[in-house]
Amino acid sequence: MRTQEGAVAFTTPTSRCAFPTAPTNGPDIAIFCERPEQNDEAVTALPDAVIEVISKGYRARDYVIGLPFYLTQGIKDIVVFNPYTNEVLHCRPSGYRKTHESPVELTLIRGCTVTV
Repeated sequence: MRTQEGAVAFTTPTSRCAFPTAPTNGPDIAIFCERPEQNDEAVTALPDAVIEVISKGYRARDYVIGLPFYLTQGIKDIVVFNPYTNEVLHCRPSGYRKTHESPVELTLIRGCTVTV
């Protein structure tokens, strides 16, 4: 993951990122443009962006439950990647919604770029 002007992006696996009212276990990948504080159990700060990777049997969870949840939590960029079709869906709370074909480089609101 690259960022503009030498900033660093930090990622955390789902088991280390907690949402207070999460209907799911959290994102597959949480992206922080600044190093988040964490306790012994999980990072409790909201990530700047999340990436969900579709798994067999979990497509509905990622699109129907996860995507709307992250949009309402104030996550600036939500990316859903379907490795079976190479479809990359990039959404923002502003209503921005665009579908790409992988591989694609996305510029996130906070300046980080990620290739999916």
